[in-house]
Amino acid sequence: MESQSGFNKQPKGKQSLRLRLKNPRFSHKGSKSLFTASISSTIRYWTSYAPNGAWHPWTKRCLQPDGLKSPRFSGSLNKNLGQLKVAIIHDVLLEYGGSERVLEELLDIFPSADFYTLYFNKRNPTIYSTFNKANPETSFLQHIPGLYKLKQYFSITKLGAWPYFYNLDLSDYDLVISSSSSYNTKAVRVSSDSLHVCYLHTPPKYLYREINEIGWIKEFPFNFILFPIFEALRFVDKKAASHPGIIIVNSLEVKNRVAKYYQRESVVIHPPVELPKKLSKKDRKKSYFVTHSRLVRQKGVGLAVEVATRYKLPLVVIGDGYLRGYLEKMAGPTVTFKGWVRDEEIPKIYSQAKALINCSIDEDFGIAPLEAMGFGVPVIAYESGGVKETVIDGKTGVFFKKFTSMSLYAAIKKFEKVEIEPSACYQQAGRFGKKRFRKEFLEIINKNIHE
Repeated sequence: MESQSGFNKQPKGKQSLRLRLKNPRFSHKGSKSLFTASISSTIRYWTSYAPNGAWHPWTKRCLQPDGLKSPRFSGSLNKNLGQLKVAIIHDVLLEYGGSERVLEELLDIFPSADFYTLYFNKRNPTIYSTFNKANPETSFLQHIPGLYKLKQYFSITKLGAWPYFYNLDLSDYDLVISSSSSYNTKAVRVSSDSLHVCYLHTPPKYLYREINEIGWIKEFPFNFILFPIFEALRFVDKKAASHPGIIIVNSLEVKNRVAKYYQRESVVIHPPVELPKKLSKKDRKKSYFVTHSRLVRQKGVGLAVEVATRYKLPLVVIGDGYLRGYLEKMAGPTVTFKGWVRDEEIPKIYSQAKALINCSIDEDFGIAPLEAMGFGVPVIAYESGGVKETVIDGKTGVFFKKFTSMSLYAAIKKFEKVEIEPSACYQQAGRFGKKRFRKEFLEIINKNIHE
């Protein structure tokens, strides 16, 4: 059966579904282990940008290497989309969030693509049911029992994820699409006649001055002890950012980060949002507020739970994560936790919602507010990050400017006095649908393979 993009589903051969180290540029023969291979490649990786092989991790800028194969694509593949051999590389499949929604759409556009990721959490029912059919090829971390139980501490694997992606042999592919954020899939290398397109959700926040899930490593004494390691990782990250021929970002917020940290241009294509075909005309009683996200530190759900508990506001919490137990203990009787809910249950929950409360801190983009608006539900949002590009203050929602309980409560009281039309919310969300994402993404691919 042919997909909308013209790709035919083809069986994957073993050759394209394993970590291949046969390319002479990083071949490791004999009894060397994968660990040894990674160390060897790491040494070359660090020295490839230094003149005459000198080791300069402290250099202020990246020097163009003589031997690195085409980090920027500058040619034409002269092939139709259906003729391209495609690989899709995603950071990690641990929990289902916004980046996984983008990945799901990419796999739908390119159903015959080979798929690589660092780790596949088969114990997460949403992750497993969504991506198992794509047959992801994973790293050695997949063989460590119970790794998913680390929860927020799984993030520590970010420090050593890039050697896996750097060592992937992708020389047989015409088109390589990396879906990258903290785990640095943009570090993959491709042949000189291949096109590498990176959909960058954000530069790794733990390396820069951004809010992140392992922020404790930036506090004393960890920041002092780990300073040399983080200087090295920032050097590696900035070098990896030179590998893609094209960088696509999900928002103007991330575009600014790319310019700031990598000194590179990027193209904004907002993520695809699942929207109902039409706005429901049923007039139902609005009974509660909703928050919908992973229950992790950066999403700020604790602030919504605190305000709902203090002022006895009805709040429905959709989502799961390592903070759920903590949030349930602090929550009062007016707060209900739903956990992850199936897509078909979402419309019913939103049909009785007064508004979505979104407290994410420096969100890269933020799909949940648009999904809520797609059901005609306004948004009360912390004015931070990508949400500033999607919510229109006074028309589709209300902003609060300080991350405090008083500021959020004041925004809720203001919202109750503002008249917001569900049709305005639905119309705004319609600008970010799946068809728009597919159209804009394929336009970039087509333009670059035929230039």
